[in-house]
Amino acid sequence: MLDNRITVALDQAYQGLEIWENFMIDPDFWDVAMDTHIYSMFDVNLLSMGYNANLNWYCSQVDYLKQSNNIHWTIVGEFTPANTDCAFWLNGRGRGARYDNTLNTSAPLQFPGDCSAKTGSDPSKFSAEYVEYLARSFEVQSWVYEQASGYVVWCWKTEQAADWSMQTGITYGWIPNPITAKPHG
Repeated sequence: MLDNRITVALDQAYQGLEIWENFMIDPDFWDVAMDTHIYSMFDVNLLSMGYNANLNWYCSQVDYLKQSNNIHWTIVGEFTPANTDCAFWLNGRGRGARYDNTLNTSAPLQFPGDCSAKTGSDPSKFSAEYVEYLARSFEVQSWVYEQASGYVVWCWKTEQAADWSMQTGITYGWIPNPITAKPHG
């Protein structure tokens, strides 16, 4: 016999998860899931953080996710270990990046970075420090999102943004295999 229940997934629409706490709840509704995206690279204040501060910010999301998960299944519907918006065309075709101050629709960073050191099709050009950050970032974020109902990695493969590619991350070791392993703690 087939189960006739269907899960309805709602995107929080950049409104925050709190706004949905009284929407479609038991006993009138069941099997409702919330989809959220938690990115630090689209906010210049978060983007300007160092690696450790960035990872601590992700850790600070645990209570937020758990609170929502107590009401609706809460899934981080996409994430990346990358900490910049340097990926090719990420901000739109030919628009540049906040990280290196080439995106002219954003407030400039006081200390812009070098996108060529953070993305591209050849991850062998990444510094050991950056690869270590990507590994720690994947582990921290996946652990945080597992405190709710899980996550989806964006995306399996990219042609020009190795730091956003799950396949490349597994191949080059910053994403563990199996992905549930936490070799950095």
